[in-house]
Amino acid sequence: MHAQFRQFLCNSEQRNLGTTVRDAEEFAAWAMAAAGFFGRERLTAELVEFVRHNSLLAVVGASGSGKSSLVRAGLVSALQTGHPLPDGTTPPAGSAAWPVHIITPSSRPLESLAASLTPASEPVTAIARLIDDLASDPRSLHLTVRRLLSQSPNSPTHLLLIVDQFEELFTLCKDKAQRKAFVDNLLA
Repeated sequence: MHAQFRQFLCNSEQRNLGTTVRDAEEFAAWAMAAAGFFGRERLTAELVEFVRHNSLLAVVGASGSGKSSLVRAGLVSALQTGHPLPDGTTPPAGSAAWPVHIITPSSRPLESLAASLTPASEPVTAIARLIDDLASDPRSLHLTVRRLLSQSPNSPTHLLLIVDQFEELFTLCKDKAQRKAFVDNLLA
């Protein structure tokens, strides 16, 4: 699969709303943050339109420029509500049902990814197995997402994986093989 990148630069206060949307309480926190989110309508609409046609989006900007708030309170909120944006842009059909996983790579990016994607009802050994799979086969992320989507009760067509603080992959993770496996899985 060919990955495309797009760069969006913005100037706004950065917010941190959590790491994974798993329940209504966390979504409510996002909805409240989205209510106070303004001034990025055009960029939000561009992000919504971009994810309609692409499987990989990179939002890049200076530290503190509002990347996290644009993605979380802008893009995620727009996709989860499913309502048209002020400019008339409509989120992709079914996006309100897309599961959302937000991770930060930390010093162990494969562990962060595996922990986010492994259902809480699974034993810890399932996380360990997924870490091993991600390390050894770049198709593992794609296959795991396919399995998660097929098992989801509301039949979503996509899963939104947000890697916040991507620079941690280079500043905190000292294991080159783990960094490579993480990126290879994202790009596969």
